[in-house]
Amino acid sequence: MADYPGIREFVQGSIRAEKARQNLTFADLSEALKACGIRQSATNLSTKVGRGDMSAQLFVAIMKVMGREAIDLRDLRLEERGRRVRKQAAVSAGRHDVSPPNSSLRPGRR
Repeated sequence: MADYPGIREFVQGSIRAEKARQNLTFADLSEALKACGIRQSATNLSTKVGRGDMSAQLFVAIMKVMGREAIDLRDLRLEERGRRVRKQAAVSAGRHDVSPPNSSLRPGRR
């Protein structure tokens, strides 16, 4: 799996900021998720937020139980770790086709 530090930091920052704004604990989040049928212990949530690594479903559920109705993605960076270095090396070598591997966003692919 590719590592996208920008996404990890966005997930961590979004949850931590909202949690702090509302003065919530991971135990509070665990209870709120449990009421929605999602079982995650406070320790498990703390670990996942600390790593910034969780499913999109869990991220959205956490934001929803904290009362967030929208998530602003304008500041999200999607650069893969090491991608800038590979792109610079490819451009230096005269190659300009530096699309991410296995990208479904390449022209002509749907």
